[in-house]
Amino acid sequence: MQHSWSASYDWYFVNINIITNNCPLSTADPQNDPACGPRNMMGEVYALVHELGHNMGLGHGGRLGSNNLIGLGEAIWREGDWDNGNQKANYISVMNYLYSAAHLCYNPTDNSRTSAPSFLGSTMPTLNETALSESADNPMSVSLRAQPCPAGSVPVMLYGCVDDVGTHWMVMHDGTQMRGRAIKVDDGAGHWWLVWQYTGLPAIADGVDWDCDGVISTGAVQANINGDGGDIFKDGVSTNALVAREEWSKLPFQAGAGCFLIKDDNEHISDAYIAAVGGAGCTFGGATGAGDDAAAIPLNAAGDPAPAYTSPVPTDPHEDTFTLPPVLIGTEQCNGLDDDGDRLVDEGCADRDKDQVADAIDNCPLTWNPDQIDAMGNLLGDACRTPQVRGLSAKALGDGAVALSWSADSADVLGFAVYRAKAGSDLVLLGGYPTTTGTSYVDKSGGSLRYCVRAINRLGDETGEQCVQLGGAEKRVWLPLVLR
Repeated sequence: MQHSWSASYDWYFVNINIITNNCPLSTADPQNDPACGPRNMMGEVYALVHELGHNMGLGHGGRLGSNNLIGLGEAIWREGDWDNGNQKANYISVMNYLYSAAHLCYNPTDNSRTSAPSFLGSTMPTLNETALSESADNPMSVSLRAQPCPAGSVPVMLYGCVDDVGTHWMVMHDGTQMRGRAIKVDDGAGHWWLVWQYTGLPAIADGVDWDCDGVISTGAVQANINGDGGDIFKDGVSTNALVAREEWSKLPFQAGAGCFLIKDDNEHISDAYIAAVGGAGCTFGGATGAGDDAAAIPLNAAGDPAPAYTSPVPTDPHEDTFTLPPVLIGTEQCNGLDDDGDRLVDEGCADRDKDQVADAIDNCPLTWNPDQIDAMGNLLGDACRTPQVRGLSAKALGDGAVALSWSADSADVLGFAVYRAKAGSDLVLLGGYPTTTGTSYVDKSGGSLRYCVRAINRLGDETGEQCVQLGGAEKRVWLPLVLR
C-alpha cells in the first residue's frame, strides 16, 4: 500500500493503492509475482490508517500550519503542510515510521508490545535535541507515564543513540528506566532485522539516558535521537526541536471539513464543482471582488469569514486486545495508578479514612484498611463487612416515648434498622428502611419492653445486632449473618 499523487488537469489528490502481497514498490506486477509473499493483516491495517493519514493532510511528523479553512477566489482548502520530521520519540503516531502506532505498551512478563494503529491524541512535550533533560521527571517522561495501557503493561517510547564504543541502539524506555534495546542486523542483500535485548541492560539510575553514555546527567545533554528523521541507526549531525502535535483536531471529518481542495493559480473552479466534491458543507461566501486573484481569507464550516476552524476530537480507537479507558492526560484518576506521571499515586484524591487508598476504589472508604482484604470477593472489605452496634441504651421520656441511642464500630453503613417488641410479641421494624442513618431514634408510640438495633452494611446485609430491655438489664441477641 502506498500513497501517490495523481493528476486530473490542474487538480491533485492522494489515492491509495492496495497491494496485498509483500513486495518492493518497484515490482512490476506485485499481485501475481510468485516471489511476493502475503502481507500480514496487522500490516494491512497499519498501512491503511497510515496512508489515510496522508490523505487527510498528515506527514510523517504530523501537520504544520493553522489548519484553518482558507478561500482564494472560488477555491477552498486548509492552510498548512505536512511535517515530515520522522522518527521523533515524542510523536507516538501511526504516521511515524518509528512507531507505526499510538499507545505503545510493553509487558515485561513476556516482553510483548501492544499498540493501536491510531493518530496522536494529545500534544506531547517538545524534545529539544540541543538541551535534553535526563531527569526521570522531565516533561516527556511525565507525559509518557500518563498514557493508558492494559493491566501489567507500561507505556514506552523509542529513541536512537550511540554508546561510548560506537554501537547504534534503538532504546525502549518507560520514562524512568530502560526496558529494552535493539541493534539493527543487515545481511548486505537488502534484508535487515532487529535483535532485542531485555536482560543484562546497563545499570543506570532512574532517568532517560538520551546520549547513551551510561550516566544520568543533572544538566541538559545534546544528542541526535531521531537520526535526522531518517534511520535512527545511522549517525545524525543536526540537532532539532522535535515537536509532537495533537492530530485528531486536524483531521477533516465533519461538515465543511471536506473542503480540502487545492487549485492551480490559473484554474477557475465553479460553485457546482465545489459542491459536488465537498458536499453541502463545502461552500464559499466569497468577498467583494473575489476571484482568482483575491486575497486568502479564513472561513468557517458555513463559508463565512472566521478566525479559526476546529473539529471535535473523537474517542481514541482501541485494539481488540484491550479497551482504552477514558483518560484526562496529566490528571490523576483516583484509581490506584500514577496517571499524571509524577511518580505519586492518587495525590489530591479524597481519602476520608486516611488509609492511602482513594475513596473511589476503597472497599471500606470510611474504615481504615490499607490491606483492602476482601475474602469473599464481593468488593466489600472484611474490615467493614460486619459492622457492630455498641452501647445501645433506652430511656423513657415523660410523654411516654422512648429515646434510643447507640454507636457503631464502623461508619461504613447504609444506616440502622430499629426493631421493637412488646411482651409475647415478635420484633417489628420501626419507620422506613433503614429506620435511620444516624445513631439515635425516638419511638413516640412507646410502651415497648424491648428494642433491638442492627447495622446495615454497604451491601444491605443486617449485622451486629444489639438489644436492650426497657427498665431492666441489657440483653444481647446475635442473629446469624445473612449475606446476599
